Amino acid sequence: SYELLDFLGVVVLGIFISESLSHGYTKAAEGALAKRRSALVCKANLAIVSKEIGLGECMILGVGEDNSGGRENEANLGNVLESVIGAVYLDSDLHTTIKVFHPFFDRMIHDMKELPKDAKTALQEWAQGRGLPIPNYRLIEQTGPAHAPQFLMEVSVKGHAPITAKGNSKKAAEQMAAEQLLEGVI
Repeated sequence: SYELLDFLGVVVLGIFISESLSHGYTKAAEGALAKRRSALVCKANLAIVSKEIGLGECMILGVGEDNSGGRENEANLGNVLESVIGAVYLDSDLHTTIKVFHPFFDRMIHDMKELPKDAKTALQEWAQGRGLPIPNYRLIEQTGPAHAPQFLMEVSVKGHAPITAKGNSKKAAEQMAAEQLLEGVI
């Protein structure tokens, strides 16, 4: 099934990216490698690769999902790429799967000059560096249908006005809110 292929693809992708990073960053600490791997396999990057391959055009979607932009949805694109990776692995082997997908991810690995830092981590480090409590995130509102929810999240840091942002997941909305708060204080 699609979900089984997605599950398997996540594991294969993790192995492939971990191996590539361990060869490319031989002196990096485990925590730094984990941050790089996490940044590389995020839905946004998987969606980029999925678009390069043209997977959005191949997805079979319901009418509602198709009409609401499902072919451009990062989560859909990321999930379908993970499924294709799982399918290639099942039809061949790990070596062949890496050979097929290496060109897409190798470029991303080499373009990653600095250790990635997501906005939530950067905001927490900024707050702690000033002796402030860690940022507080709160769900304000959830709207939209179950297949395409929208989340309005708020982030607050002591002494600063709270910021809200929308996203198609809580995590995405939190990242956007943290980014906006950082832009206002830095």
